[in-house]
This record gives sequence, C-alpha cells and structure tokens, in this order.
Amino acid sequence: MKQHCCFIFSFLKFFLVAVLALNTGRAQEQIGTITDNYLPASSSLFNPAADCTSPYEVDINALGAGFSVYNNLVYLDKFSFLSLSGKNLNGKEVVYNTPNTIRAFTRVGVQGPSVMIRQGDFTLGIITQVRSAASVTTSEVPVNLDFNHIIEDSLYQFPAGKTTGLNWMSIGLHLGETFGGGDVRFSVAGNLNYLIGWDGISAVTDQTLDFVKNSQDATMSFNNVKMNYGYTSGFGGDVQQNLSSMQFKGSGVSADFGFLVMNGKRPLQYTWKLGVSLMDLGIISFSKNVQRYNIITDTAVTVTQSEFNNLNSADAFTEMAAEAIAGKGTMNFVDGPLVINLPAAISIQGEVRVAHHCFINAMYVQSLVLSDQQVLRPNSIAITPRYETVKVAAGVPFSLNDNQRVQVGGFVRLGPLMVGTDNLGAVFIPSKFEGADLYVALHLSSTLGS
Repeated sequence: MKQHCCFIFSFLKFFLVAVLALNTGRAQEQIGTITDNYLPASSSLFNPAADCTSPYEVDINALGAGFSVYNNLVYLDKFSFLSLSGKNLNGKEVVYNTPNTIRAFTRVGVQGPSVMIRQGDFTLGIITQVRSAASVTTSEVPVNLDFNHIIEDSLYQFPAGKTTGLNWMSIGLHLGETFGGGDVRFSVAGNLNYLIGWDGISAVTDQTLDFVKNSQDATMSFNNVKMNYGYTSGFGGDVQQNLSSMQFKGSGVSADFGFLVMNGKRPLQYTWKLGVSLMDLGIISFSKNVQRYNIITDTAVTVTQSEFNNLNSADAFTEMAAEAIAGKGTMNFVDGPLVINLPAAISIQGEVRVAHHCFINAMYVQSLVLSDQQVLRPNSIAITPRYETVKVAAGVPFSLNDNQRVQVGGFVRLGPLMVGTDNLGAVFIPSKFEGADLYVALHLSSTLGS
C-alpha cells in the first residue's frame, strides 16, 4: 500500500485502522435469510413479526454467520473476495476515489443457537448472537483533497467526521402474536435483548482539521484539532481471547419491533404481505477499562510519519497525542462511562406471490441517527425475485447499497443450509473492489406444522 495512506487520515488514522480491522469475519442485510419463510429464527432478526408466515411450529438455528465490508474511499483494482485465497495483499496498490463524503461500514455476525416456537397464533423464541459493527462517516470532502496525490508542504483540510466501533454479544427473548380471523391477518412481535460488550470506540471531530506533510523532516503538522474520543483499552484485540477470558467491559439493552399484515388465513397461503420493523434500538454502556478524552489545539502540533506508521492501538494513539499536544493545547481526561448506540434502522418490506412457489420481495432500510456516539449502518433498497419450497430456495437480489452502488446478489438454500451474498460481483469477479459480503445459515430440527 502507498505509504502516504498513513498520514492522509491525520489524527483519524488509528480509528480508521481499528474499523477496518473488524472486517475479518452480519452481511449487509443477508437478504436470503430474511426473506425465506422457512428460516423464521433468522428472519425474525430483521422483522420480528416475519415468523407468522412460516409453516414451522419449531425452527432451530444451529449456526449462522456473515460479514459485510464496504467503503467509498479506497479500492483494489482487478480484485475479488476469492482472490484472498490465492494472492498476498502485501504490495497491492491502493487506489483512492474522490467521494463527496467518506463512508465506510463493516458488520460481522454469528447467530448462535436460537429457537422459534409457534403455537397457534402465538410465537415465542430465544435468540443468541455475537456481533461486531463499525462505521466511518465524514462531512463534505474539500475538492482539492486528492487522496492519490498529496503534495508536500501544502495545506489540506480533512473533513469533520464520526468513527464508531462495537464488539458485543446478545441474548434475546422473542414474543409475537397474530390477530384476525378473516382473509386479512395482522402480526406484531418484538425482541428484547440483553447486551454484553467487550470493546467499544468512538471518535468525533467537530470541525475540519488542517494538516501539512512536511518534506524536509518527514513530519506532519496539524492545526484546528477539536476532538472527543473514547475507547476501551485493548480495542481491536483478539476477539476469541476476550470471549474465552470473559473480558466484558460493558452492558446494555436493545429492542427490535415488527408489524406485518397479510391476506391469508394460514402461513404461506398469502398473495401479498406488508411489514414495518425497527431494529437495534439500544445502547451499550462501557464502565471498565475506559479512556475518554477531549482534545483542543490552539497552535500547530507536529508528529513524525514513523510514529503514525507504528500506531497499533488506541492506547498508543493516546500516548502519542499527549506528547504532541503538550504546551500547544489541551487534552483533558473525561470521567464517566462510554455509551455507544447500536446501528438502529427502520425498514419497510413488501412481498407478492407471482406464481406457485414464486415471490417478489421489496425492502427499504433507513438508518436512524440517534447519537453522535453511534455505529451507523448503510441505507439500502432491494428487490428480490425468489423461488421457494420446503426443500430448496433460490433468489437474486437487486439492491442499491448506501444510495450509491447498484449490485446484484444471489442465494441458494438446499434443505437446512443457506449460502448467499448481496454482491456477487465482489465475491467472484476481479474488478473495482470496495468491499464484499457473504453469509451462511444452518437450520436444524425444524418441525413442519399446519
């Protein structure tokens, strides 16, 4: 990668690295699992009322996993996700787009053992998950800031922005009920989740940041810095080690709510359905190993490029910032917990049956911004034709991701196993690689009801 990648992000460098470090392992929306009537333990994560159209009295999710990575700033040319298995990324050239605003999102999720039970018109369930999510968004990027050509000894402005990341697990209780005895039936449901967090990070810059790359002494100068940031020490460390050693640093609650109306007297016997859902309404409050700071500079501060190259933790960033700012501004410790909101969103879904076993589903997802210290999710619109039976299902989602990129996905379910992606091109076709997603779900011990 180009060496100037390190200083382009100035004081946000570490936080961007921390976000991108999460991309190793929930896909964008996992359209295959949330539209399939035979996977209620998974689709109830997107709309808790979705299980009312499932024919199963009992559905057990044995394991589900997925990841999604997307950004509009950097890309690898002539690259695909499958290239990771045969090529080494070392030395791979990074190319920069010229976006109006910088936007980057990662989501990783593992749905553990979960069960959904339907008795008549009443549904009850238990849902377990382990998740990571992060986002980077900025205000408008100045037109003279060409990330491919940073000129030495020239003044640039990096836009104000917000960067947030979370690692957590949840245990949720699902309750739902269906009403109406005629051709039109209504379902309402909700998930109440207890959250356990092991890492969090948030950085908010309130104004543009001036920076200069100095040619003579290989340093960088920064001015007009106004930042509030906080993190849990060890952020970005080994997730498996944190889980196995029970290094939890925070807790919280969240809720998902769903409403669905359909014209049909029984599950699967509908010609249309319409749903609305609210997802990830909640917070995690971190109180252990928390570092929070407020930074304001009143004159230029200077650091070496090598110091940026060697940054590998939030604690290292804090140490470097304290040394650079001494006598040139203030860096105040802020007492109290670090509170971060989940990636909340509202969604509208609609579906029609166009033939026997054939459906067309449409959905719209809008991110809800509830706090400056919040992980955001990209907005999306998708239309998905789908063929579905008890033994097999397949679909091709056409989606607009983050109101910017059109992509085509695909998914297949053979019996209990679902595999899919919302972006086939990024997985299989070497091209302009800005991110990728992939997901899998295994449902076992499902009992077909009436």
